[in-house]
Amino acid sequence: MWLHLIAGTLLATSAPQPAAAQGDDDEGDVCVTVLTLWSGGAADRRAIASEPVPVSFRKQFSWQGCQTLDTPALVEWHLAFGTEQTTAAALAWLEAQSLADVPTLREVERDLKDLLKTGAARPELTQARSTALAEALERCAFLGDQYVRAAEFHHSPALLAKAERFVAITRLGLQVLFNDEIVFVDDRGSSVVPGPLRRLVSSYAHAEWRDLEMRFVIEQARLSRKDRDIAAAKALLARHRATLPTREEATDNAIAHSGDPCADVPKDSELEATCDKEANLTRRLASYWTYAALIDDLRDGDAPPSPSEDAQAYYYATQSARFERDADVWYASSDDVRKHDRLVALRISHALALDRRVTLRPPAGGDSDYQRFAALRELVQAERLVSPVTAPGRFRQIGAHFRMICQAMIKPQRCASDPLLGREYRYLAQDWTVLDQARP
Repeated sequence: MWLHLIAGTLLATSAPQPAAAQGDDDEGDVCVTVLTLWSGGAADRRAIASEPVPVSFRKQFSWQGCQTLDTPALVEWHLAFGTEQTTAAALAWLEAQSLADVPTLREVERDLKDLLKTGAARPELTQARSTALAEALERCAFLGDQYVRAAEFHHSPALLAKAERFVAITRLGLQVLFNDEIVFVDDRGSSVVPGPLRRLVSSYAHAEWRDLEMRFVIEQARLSRKDRDIAAAKALLARHRATLPTREEATDNAIAHSGDPCADVPKDSELEATCDKEANLTRRLASYWTYAALIDDLRDGDAPPSPSEDAQAYYYATQSARFERDADVWYASSDDVRKHDRLVALRISHALALDRRVTLRPPAGGDSDYQRFAALRELVQAERLVSPVTAPGRFRQIGAHFRMICQAMIKPQRCASDPLLGREYRYLAQDWTVLDQARP
């Protein structure tokens, strides 16, 4: 295990802390978090099917006080070493633990909907109830994120269905957080103040919650392939696009300035205004272009070419993901496996889209094998970001896709004989059962 001292702020994976008690001197409590990154041991890996939540994780897990355990690590561990079934079991445990001491989902949903009613007197919430509601929202967002993460990895409709209610509650929570008409009674009961919920949830969490809905609708579209689901993903992306009016300019500027979209920005320009408003523009750009590229991958080649912006989406996504990994160094999600995996998943998605399009629309009188080489090159780039030791689950995925595309070629032997891809084919085509043998 590794320990990182994070001072001066709560991490996004931390449970929301109650509002600090304010005295006459207006001073509040400060929470210093020591974050433990859990990874499991050899004995845990051997028993992953019979004991999906190891004792070493259970002993440290708690939502009380300053969170110390990197809670997403359990699901990441299952994606690396387990199966969809073991992941589902671990998620069920996380769900039970996370919801044990907060209002029920029905109560949270009811409170949020009551707050959003129009044309009627809204119920009053005390500061204590606001704190409880904020904490419940944080737990729901966490569970939604974990279910969606597992569904994305396993392409699982069952896991995505489990995520749906948590995503819906998080969506309602965002509406409440940013509705300035909603007021809450403070602890003294003598005055009303603008909703403190927004102050109880970090701005980093706000962005993560918005991204959660985007990820959910994209995975829904990927699994169903239905026109209405694809249209819903595009519509939600358009809402994201409206909040980033300088996305191309900012991304080009980041590429030209080693990842800083706000370097040498002209005074009084629209980009300067964006930089002043956005707390983490690099991260938002990376998220936007990743979603745009994933949605573009849903196109099967039977539609007209995408607009110029979408044609650039994949390039921008790969570039901004690289800059995001370099810049995002102080959040709990910035350990190497997670920093790389979003780009790995993006390259896999693009490779499969290229292969699918060649299958659906073979080149007229051409050799589709050479078009499939482009898909294989994407998988090679993905493989170089994955360790078979720390992420064998993802590594196996890449190898399986690589072999599948090679076997679909008109001349499958080209994979082994190609001077550039032959080495990768021989490497990835190996029997990797050795990865199932847990090491000390």
